[in-house]
Order: sequence, then C-alpha cells, then structure tokens
Amino acid sequence: MRRWRAAWSAVAAAALVGTGAAAGPAHAQDAGEIAGTVWVDKDQDRQPGEHEARRAGVTVTALQRATGERRTTRTDERGDFRFTGLPLGAYQVEADRTGYAALADRTWDVELTSGSPRAGQAWFPQQGGTLGGQVSVDADDDGARDATPERVAVTVHLWGRDLTGAEVRASTTTSDYGWYHFDALATGAYQVRAEVPQGYGLARPNAGAGSSGAHTDFDLLGAEATSLPVRFAETGSRYAAVDIGLVRGGGVAPEPVLVNAASGWCADQELPGGAVTTGVAAGDCHGGDNQRWRARWVEPDVAEFVDARTGFCLDQEFPGGRRTSGVGAYRCHGGANQRWRVSHDEQGGEPFTAVNLATGECLDQEYPTGTPTTGVGAYRCHGGANQSWVAR
Repeated sequence: MRRWRAAWSAVAAAALVGTGAAAGPAHAQDAGEIAGTVWVDKDQDRQPGEHEARRAGVTVTALQRATGERRTTRTDERGDFRFTGLPLGAYQVEADRTGYAALADRTWDVELTSGSPRAGQAWFPQQGGTLGGQVSVDADDDGARDATPERVAVTVHLWGRDLTGAEVRASTTTSDYGWYHFDALATGAYQVRAEVPQGYGLARPNAGAGSSGAHTDFDLLGAEATSLPVRFAETGSRYAAVDIGLVRGGGVAPEPVLVNAASGWCADQELPGGAVTTGVAAGDCHGGDNQRWRARWVEPDVAEFVDARTGFCLDQEFPGGRRTSGVGAYRCHGGANQRWRVSHDEQGGEPFTAVNLATGECLDQEYPTGTPTTGVGAYRCHGGANQSWVAR
C-alpha cells in the first residue's frame, strides 16, 4: 500500500478595491479529486515513458473507507483517469489488471482533506508481454542465424486471443536492424506470420531444437510462414522470441514434419505400396509428403493437422461416437476430435504438445513398456517426451 497527502496551496482571498470592504475568509474545500495513469511499463522504471503503451478503457475503482461506497471510471486513450467531486476522507484506489502483471502495489491509499483535497498522480505501472524477434538471411542455409546476418525488410502480422476471449490483431515492419516486436500483450495465446519477400523463401525451421541452438534458429513453418503459438501466463516470462529466417531463391516452403521428441521418429500417414490408408504411425523420417502436416489454424493456438499427401486430418478416432485412444487420418469435417490445442514454450525449447479438443488427451507415440513402438495414439497427458513433438 502507498499513502500520501497531495500538496495543495491555499488560494488567498482577493482584495476588494474601491469598496472599502475587507477580504472575507477563504472557504475550505468540501470535495476532492483523485487522478492517475495506467500504462505498460516496459522498462520497469515505474515512470510513464513517452513511448510506453497507455492502457485505455481500464476500469479504476475508488472505495471510500468510511462508507464503503465505490465509484468507478475508465481510463481515456492516454491511460489517464480522474475522479472529481469526492467527499473528503480516506480512499483505496485500484486499477483492473486482468491479463497484466502489476509492477507496483495493486492499490493506492489516498486521504483527501480540506487542506489537501486533490491527490497527486496515482500511478499504476503494469507489465504486458512482448513478442518479437529478428529477421535475417541464412546465407549458408544451415538453419541457424549467421554471425553477421544480412537484414531484409519484412512485414510481420500478429494474431492472438487474450484471456477475456478478445481477438488481437496487429502488424509491423522490421527495423533497419532486422528487429520487430509487439508490446503490451495481455495474458493469452499469440502467433506471428510473415510476408516472405519476393525472391526469398523460408529458412529451415527449428534446426537447433533441443539444444543450445534453440535460440539461434528460425521459427516459422510451412507455406503460410506461421509460427507455433506463444502463450503469456499471469506469471513467468513476459518475453518470447520468434526469429524469422530467409534463404535466397523463391519457392514455397514445404510443410513441416512432426518429429517425436523421445524417439526422433516422424508421424506418418501410412501408405503401404502407395495405397492410402487411415492409419497414422511413427516411423523413420524420410521427408515424404505423407510425413508432412500443414497446421490449419482455427484459433491462435488450435489447429487441424492436414496431411500434405492426402489432405486428410489427424483425428482421434470416435467410431460410432465411442471414444478410443486410436489416432488416424480421415477426411476433414471440422469436428472437435480433429482439432488440437498446441502448447509451446518458446523459452523452454521447441517441442510442443497437441491436446485433442474433444477429449483433452495428448498426441502420444506409444511406449507401453518403455520401448518405442510405431503406434501413435491419444492418452492422458503426463508431460513425457513421447508426448512432445518438434515441427521442422
């Protein structure tokens, strides 16, 4: 809690000229005022900087201690708020921080008196998420950022949904140094997509996954040049790096393969003898189209995985409406059992988990006795490596 009395100078009574009347006494103030600002304090200095995002439309509450009466207002486009005509007394002031972390005390204690009826700035610094990264040319095509990389101007689009369900969209262009960033993001899930310039293609993604190279590799996938989702929680890291790599030469990037983090095998729609089946297994990676899966995003963190060879969707099997642990590939129908919530921690490495929307179960390479099998199913999530996958 913070407490202060705002300095307020008394106004002297004006002399009455030419009337012979003496100046009357100054009247004490019987109403007070509280003002302040809510902003995203990116540099965490507790001072609202010129280029720091102000939070418009935030609900601010002033609670009068003696009576329990609450007054509310909303911040304007500059993040400023003001209460006027307040009865004198003690107040507790609080700004809503839904989706944001508080960088200072969540409430201010204010006392309005006849001598100090106006409170100074009630500042509410908050911390949002920042999603950003670097765009560079991978001259040697090794899937890792070069020591002195060439920069290219690229337009980057953000798509997300915050914890209130509000959709978030924004766009930016990289700086002269190849950097881009989106700031002041509320708790929620976000992804980025790049417009690949003519004459370039996407560099190989996630070449350093699972190693120290995870922070020097590239993160966009497939023909749509889209990242896996990044989630900002109420607590924990508020920064995520999504780097974009380009290679010279045009062409559409192939869809990624899904590599199991435990075995190193690829998820594969089975085509024995070239005949299409509904089976999905894990096998040696060979880069064929039946091992490549396009993530068709229906939400920033929910995708249908579509096989590049057949156009079939990855499906937790419900024969006759009966739930099973089987996973296959079937004609896409938009059902919840063909949709998977993708959870990916960019700070913790590249593997992701895919949770079926119909059952809440995780995509899993089966290890019934601790030995890998070719089976792929959906089972209760346990956080094991055989339920983690790398898109590359």
